[in-house]
Amino acid sequence: IPQGESLNVEASGCEVCENSNFSHMSSNDTVSSVCGEDKYQINTEVSDEAFDRLRNQGEVLADNNYILRVRVDGKEFALYRSGGALLEAKDRGHAKARFSEIVGI
Repeated sequence: IPQGESLNVEASGCEVCENSNFSHMSSNDTVSSVCGEDKYQINTEVSDEAFDRLRNQGEVLADNNYILRVRVDGKEFALYRSGGALLEAKDRGHAKARFSEIVGI
């Protein structure tokens, strides 16, 4: 999208689109670089639906009471039952975008 222009996006069932609920914008979620290059930890609550969405996105590498680890497009993505995610990405912004794209906000 060119600077100064906007894009209208509407999604059924989306809290932002339907109710203008922008709670994720003011959340305390953090993204931290960990484990060397291109790995980021996102500290956030993770819903059961997020686990279901991730499970269907690629090759399941681990799925137990503690973690779901999946390879999506050649990059690993892990969700922790206690909350949070660890994923491969180019930078913090890319990590947040991948998280949102794959499991939702």
